[in-house]
Formats: sequence, structure tokens, C-alpha cells
Amino acid sequence: MYLSVFDIFYGIVLGPLRCSLCLTLLRFASGKRMRQAIHTMVAINIIAAIGCFASVMTICRPYSANWRYFYDFPGYPKKGSCFDGATLKILVYIFTTINSILDLISFVIPAIILWDSRMDRQKKIMAWLLLSLGLLATIAAVIRVPFTAYWTHKKDRVWGLGMGALCSCLEVFFGIFAGCAPAVKPFCVAAVKKLKSCSNHESDEPLPTALPARVINGKGLTGFSYNTVDLKAIHSPRGDVLEITGTLLEGSSSWDSKSTPKNSSEPS
Repeated sequence: MYLSVFDIFYGIVLGPLRCSLCLTLLRFASGKRMRQAIHTMVAINIIAAIGCFASVMTICRPYSANWRYFYDFPGYPKKGSCFDGATLKILVYIFTTINSILDLISFVIPAIILWDSRMDRQKKIMAWLLLSLGLLATIAAVIRVPFTAYWTHKKDRVWGLGMGALCSCLEVFFGIFAGCAPAVKPFCVAAVKKLKSCSNHESDEPLPTALPARVINGKGLTGFSYNTVDLKAIHSPRGDVLEITGTLLEGSSSWDSKSTPKNSSEPS
């Protein structure tokens, strides 16, 4: 049942997906003949998608017969009629051949479009590869072909059809990726620039020039100096002016050696 539902969505998605790849090429085509060729490919893709969807819907009559016809479930009789495995293989080969030819044409068209452009060779190759990513979907479709033979196998049929469904998923994935790749590049470039600007902004923030330094007089701690560049002197509680020099950060040994001035009122 799940494989039959998957076939329905596959037939619905494949046509618009391939048409989107052709319309992406249409944005870069300037010649009249080239645009006519791309429009012809769009029409062929639409016809092939309709034929694929119609084939999926008419494999079994009624459609609910898909749930049991190709699987051996004891106690559940087969109801309705379905195409035999040989007919299904022929249909898969036909649609795979048509799609492969269209994908190969889509692979050649970007090279023709970029041939007369004024870009340098490296940029031409990069643009050609970017516009030809749909070929990956063709590779996935070709890999799926050998698993089509499991329609007529009684042994490992579920495994073979499951591998074919996996290849179909990869085909759709690569098609979506190829269609979105030209639009994703500006987004990635903008995101990278934003990250670089944020990192540069953080690196430009001023860092503290030195750790807080303790200012000590003869009787002990008088305060902290957090600005050792602008502040040059500090008043102690005794009224003395203590000069702050660069040796302050290295220790208070230069101050310890000085004697504290005695008050004249103190007894000798």
C-alpha cells in the first residue's frame, strides 16, 4: 500500500520538478531557437508526467487491488486485475529513457548558452556545473533500472522494489537541489558576509589594557586604580599624593622601601 501511495506522489512531483529545471535554463537563454527548444522540452515533460501519473493510476483496477496483487498474503484472495510484471517493466524503461534524454539535453544546453559569454573559463565551468546538476537525478534514475526486474520476481521482491523506491527518492531530491541551487548561492554569500562582519565587529571591541592595580601606602590598602593610563596620581587618606608609575603593575616593592613621613605632633 505504501509503495502505491509513493508512486502517486512520485508521478505528481516529477513533472513540475523537471519543468522547473527547464524554466531555470530559460532565464539564461537569449536566442530564439534556444528558447523554442526549452519550451519544447517543457511540453514533453508535461506530457511524460501525465502519462506516468495515468500509468500509475491504471496499474490495477480498482486501485485498491494494488494493496495485495503483487504480494503473497495467505488468506487474502486477490481481487481485481492488474498489469503483469513484464508490462510494468516496459513502462518503466520507456519513461526512464525519455527522462534521461531530456536530462542529457538539459546538460548540453547550459554549455551552449555559456559558450559565447564574456566570462572567463573558470566561471563558465562553475556556472555550467551549477546549471547541470539535474544530471544527478538522471544518474539516480538509471541506477533504479536494474531493480525494475523485481516486479516479476517472487523472491526478494519487496527488497528490490524498496531499493527502486529509494532511487526514486534520490532522483526527486537531486532534482529539487538542482532547481534551487542558483537561488541558494546568493543566500549563502550573504550569510557568509554577515558572519564575517559580526566576527570583525567583535574583534574591534577594545580590550582592557591591564588588570586592576592595588594602590598601597604605608598603612595598607587605600583603593583600586582601574585606569592606569589616564590616572597618574591618587590621594591617600593621610593627605599624601602618591605617584602611580609603570612599576605599580609589577609590584609594590618600590613603595615598600620608602619610609612613611612622620607627623610632627607625634612624640619622638
